[in-house]
Order: sequence, then structure tokens, then C-alpha cells
Amino acid sequence: MFEYTNLVSTCLEMSVWRLKGLIKIKVLIMKRFKVLCIALWVVVLIITESVPALAQKTLYLDGSDRIIDVTPYVGFFTDTTHQITLQKIRTPEIQKRFKLNKQNNVNYGSNGGTVWFKLVLQGNPGQYVLELTNTSLQDLKFYTPIPNGHYHEAKRGTYDERAIKATSLLFKVSLLDNEPHTFYMRCHSQKVLMAPLYIGTAVAFIEKNHTKDLMHGMYFGLMIIMILYNLFIYVSTREVAYLYYVCYVVSLTLLTATMAGHSQEFLWPNHPTLDEYNFLLLVLIGYFSILFANRFLHTKRYAPRLRTASYWLHPCFTVVAVISFFDLNIALKLGQVFILITSLLLIAMGVKVALKKYAPARLYLLGWGSIFVTSSVASLSYANLLPINIDNIFFIEMGATGEVLLFSLALANRLNFYRKEQERTQQENERLVKEQNEHLEKEVERRTSEIEHQKEEIIAQAQVLEESIQHLHLAHNNIKSSIQYAKRIQLALLPPQTVLTKQGLNFFILYKPRDIVSGDFYWFAEVEKAGRKQLIIAVADCTGHGVPGAFMTIMGNDLLNQLVKERGMTDPAKILSALDHGVMNALGITSYPTKGHKKNQIQDGMDMALCLIDFETEKITFAGAKRPLYFFHKHQMQVIKGSKYPIGSTQYAQKSFEKHFLTFTKGDALYMLSDGYVDQFGGENNTKFMVKKFKNLLKEIEHLTMPAQKEFLERSLEDWKGFGKQTDDVLVLGLRF
Repeated sequence: MFEYTNLVSTCLEMSVWRLKGLIKIKVLIMKRFKVLCIALWVVVLIITESVPALAQKTLYLDGSDRIIDVTPYVGFFTDTTHQITLQKIRTPEIQKRFKLNKQNNVNYGSNGGTVWFKLVLQGNPGQYVLELTNTSLQDLKFYTPIPNGHYHEAKRGTYDERAIKATSLLFKVSLLDNEPHTFYMRCHSQKVLMAPLYIGTAVAFIEKNHTKDLMHGMYFGLMIIMILYNLFIYVSTREVAYLYYVCYVVSLTLLTATMAGHSQEFLWPNHPTLDEYNFLLLVLIGYFSILFANRFLHTKRYAPRLRTASYWLHPCFTVVAVISFFDLNIALKLGQVFILITSLLLIAMGVKVALKKYAPARLYLLGWGSIFVTSSVASLSYANLLPINIDNIFFIEMGATGEVLLFSLALANRLNFYRKEQERTQQENERLVKEQNEHLEKEVERRTSEIEHQKEEIIAQAQVLEESIQHLHLAHNNIKSSIQYAKRIQLALLPPQTVLTKQGLNFFILYKPRDIVSGDFYWFAEVEKAGRKQLIIAVADCTGHGVPGAFMTIMGNDLLNQLVKERGMTDPAKILSALDHGVMNALGITSYPTKGHKKNQIQDGMDMALCLIDFETEKITFAGAKRPLYFFHKHQMQVIKGSKYPIGSTQYAQKSFEKHFLTFTKGDALYMLSDGYVDQFGGENNTKFMVKKFKNLLKEIEHLTMPAQKEFLERSLEDWKGFGKQTDDVLVLGLRF
């Protein structure tokens, strides 16, 4: 027993000794592990501290005319205190904290903030330009090194204070020698801080901005055209959907203009801080897009629940607008969410209405799809959720352009839809009438024999009436055929327009008879006097229209041929006097009624404007019989009134026609016309077009080509006339030297 106890004690002592040895080994291992960890931490710290400084790249400029994206070369440092100065930025402590933009993403903060940028440039000495395309930053300072070791500070300022006036922010960069030059930029924004930076020569930026400005010009030109076009339709039709659409396009155009930098250039050059409130334009876009969609799609009829849900977004946008004055960052995020909800809701409305066979909804969906896709891409990129660098706002402009074009087609399709719907309604009415007639015929068959006898008599009378109608229709066709033949004869009597073409003149002739044949006519002929080639042009408005007026035009045409081509007369005043005597003789007027006997006066005759053009002396001699001449010299209008006396008519016993002399140069233009254009009834109040409005119209289109002027005048006349009838024969002759 004692031996067993000793054996146990010995085993226990050996176990304790071994346990102590293991503990000592563990302690030694732990000490060495701590030393190893400390050494590794020091190495990592040294590497971490050295990497940012080494990561700063130097951009070499060789002076070639190309633009370089400096994003891969720029170092950036986020100033969370918003108070660090340039002096502190240059300290080694801060220099080590600059990071390199390895992802080439120009979004440096979805929540805004203050960011310092560092750029090291080296290369051929000379002048370069640094561009920052984001013009909506709240604060911007650019620091350029100068030879004494200090830095020159340039602020954003107003548009007029910029060293280089352009839509983007451009800064002059000077490399004095071939040594590295370090530049700093401080940017502050309460919104998404985007800083796309480019550098190049002035020539390279001129070429780049030329293409960019051309694209912007095309976009804004299209927007302005669509605004004016739809505003005109609203004024004409009073359909409020067009007004909502105009307000929507105006808001969208102002937003893109602000994002592109054009607002600071043209709208508020002395108040750049207004760009910070461009978010309110996004709120207006939400307002008017909802109003337009509900009106255009007739959601009150096709989607009433979605209509109610969409109108609940209006107070949401109002709340966001109020929040933007206190915390712009929160308002911007909420606004993006509500705009996304609005876009999805408007698309859902379009889908539901399209499923109910409303054809214009399909083009509406394509239009919203265009702006939704491009705006979503832009929004995700601005939020740093999509790795796409958007240069300026071309995504949004492309989407807006597609939307405007598709909406224009949708509005036109809307008119066709209603026209077809009206035709279907008319066909349905005709079907009902037909069924009712069949029912009445069955009732008639059940009447008494007396009624049957009366029916036979009525049918017989109807046959006689039908025969009479056929005879009248045949007579009408014969008369119409005769007048059509008279029209061909009248057109054949008009002089060929090649007479004007041979003289190298640009011209147009707007000739629109009220009936088949016209009481207006134009006449011109080449003459030669004293070895000089001259051209006589006349525009006449004969008494009446239709067949009587056409007979007067034949008389006037024959008399002008006799006076000018046979007798060789070239003086406009003398031609009008001789023409007056010729018309009086042709009408058999040998005496004038005494004063007070107006019933015996004869008003038949014509009004005329007549010009003699001498191309060698560049002189115009004009005389008019109650018709004026509109002359544009160097794009300034002159109105030369004709005499108050008509040709023919016994209203005046003594008549005289005054001559007027004008000098023309290349590019000048003249216009002669009958009174049919200015006397046309139309417009909202069914009034005459009037001379004043016609003169303003000429001033507006005089700079256009002659074919374009003719098209504009014809379209304006049709728009003014609307669905009314043409009041009188229309003749307008325009000529440019």
C-alpha cells in the first residue's frame, strides 16, 4: 500500500512538471507571435503610408491638339470639416491622404460635401485649358502655381467674371518649363458632387465645343419649335392638354439648359446660385407630366383609379419643394424617388389605356419609355449606382428628343383616332336609320289599299323628280366642263414664268382662284429701250370673280399686249392711263354720270400694280391703280401706295396715275398682290386678315427663300381661313433681285 502511494505521488509530480513545461512553451510562443504581429503591422503601416503618395500620377502634355480625360491622373481628398485651407493641404500629413481615382468614376459623393483635387502636370511649356463640365457646384476654387512658390486663386464667380466665357467652367493652365507643376482644386456641393475634368489646348476645346454646341442647338431648336407649335394649337383649339404639354416641355427645356450651363450664359449670368434651385424644375416636370397624361389618355374614362393615385403625387412634390429650401440633399433623394414612382405610374396608365384599344396610347408609351430609360440611366449614374460617366446631359437630351417626336406623332394620331371614332359613330347612325327604314317599309306593306295607291303616286312623282335631278346634274356637269375648259384657256393666256427665270430672278407666284376661273391675273413682258433690257411686271385684280372676272382678265391681258408689245409703251403711268381708256371703250362707256346719280355709275374695271425694272441702271419705276408695292431695301420695308383711281369705272371723271422711282441692289425684294389675301375672313372672330397683319408677315419671312415664303404664305392663309370658304381670288407675286 505504501509503495502504491509513492508510485502515485511520483506520477503526479511528473505530470505537474510536464504541465509547467508546456505552460512555459506556450508563453514563449505567445511572446514571439506578438513580436511578429507588431512587425507585420509596422510593415503594413509603412506600405499604406507610402502607397497614396506613390499613386499620384504625372500627366505629360505634349502640346498636341487633343483633349485628355484627367480622371485617372487626379488625386482627391475629402474634407469632412469643410475648413481646410490650401496651406494645410500642402502639408505632408494631408498629402499622404490623397487617393487616386482608380475606378475612373467622376462621382465623388452622392451626398455632396467638400473635395480637394490634386493634379500634377508636366510637358511642353505653353498655355493649356482645364475644363470642368459641372457648372452647378455651390463653390469652386482653382489654385495655379506661380514662380515665387505661391499659388494664384481663381473662383467660379458669375458668368461675366469668367476668364474664358463658355458653358463649361474653363481655367487657364500655364506650364512655364518642363518641370512638374502641381495644381489644386476645391469643390463644394450640397448635391451629388460630379467633377468630370478634361485638359487640352484651346484649339482642341474649340473643336470639341463646336460639335457639342451644334448638338445643343439642334436640341433646343427642336424644343422651341415644339413649344410654339403646341402653344399655337392650344390657342386655336383651347384644348388644355396642349397647354399642359407646353408647360412640361418648357420645364424640361429649362432643366436641360441649366444642366448644360446655358442658363448661366443666357438667362441669369449674374446669379449663378440660381442653378442650385434647378431641382424645382424637376418638381414642375412631375406636376405637368401628371396633368398632361391624365388629359391625353382620358383616364377619367379609361383608368379612374390610376388617375386618383397620380393626383396624390402632387402634394408629395409640393412637400419636396418645401424641403429643398431647408435640406437640398434630402429633397433631391426624395424627388428622385417620386419621379421614379411617377414614371412607373404614367407608364402603367398608358399600358392600361392601350389595352382598352385607345390607339394614341401606344405612341404615348414609346415616348415615356424613351425619357424613362435615359433618365433612369442618368439618375443611377448620378447616384453612383451605375458605372457610366455621363458627359453633360446628352442621355437626357436624347431621351427628351425621342419623347417630343413620339408625342407629336401621338397628338396627330389622337386627331385621327377621333376622326375614325366619329366615322364609326356615323356608320352606326346610318345602320340604325337603315333598320328603322326597313321597319317602316314593313309597316307600309301592311297598310290599306288606299295607302298603297298613294304610295304608287308618290313613287311616280319621285321618278319624275329623279329624272329632273339627273337633267339638272347633266346640265351642271356640262357647265362645269365648260368652265374647266375656260380655266385652261385662262392659264394659257398667262405669261410663261421662264421670262422671270431668264433674268436670273428668284420669285414665287401664289395664285389661288376662289372659283374654277379667276378674276386676278399677272402679266409680264421683256422690252428693250435705248439698247437696255427691261422687264415690265403687272398684278391685276378685276371686278368680280368667277366667269365675269375671268372675262375681265382676258380683256386686261389683251390690252396690255397691245399697249406694250405692239405700241411699245414702257412708262407705267402712261400704260395705266391708256389701259383705263381701253377698258372704258371696251365696255362702251362714252360719258360719265352726273354727280348724285350713283345708280347709273359703272364699277366694272380692275385695280393694278405695275413695275418697270431696268436691270442695267438698277432702277424701278412703279405706278399703281389702287394697289400698293411693298419694297424691301436691305431688309427694310417701304410701302409705295398706288393712286386712288381704278382702271375703268365711272366713279371718277378725271384720273391720273403717279410714278414712283426706286433703286434696288442685289438681295432686295418687292411684292405685289391683289386684295384677296388681306380680305380673307377667318381667325377666332371671323374677321379680315387686314393689311397690317400682312405687312408684319412679310417682315417676318422676307429673309427666307422665295419658295419657302410661298409655302409660309399659303400655310398662313389656310390656317387663318380654317374651315371657312375662300372670300376672293388670291394673287401674291414676290421677287428678289
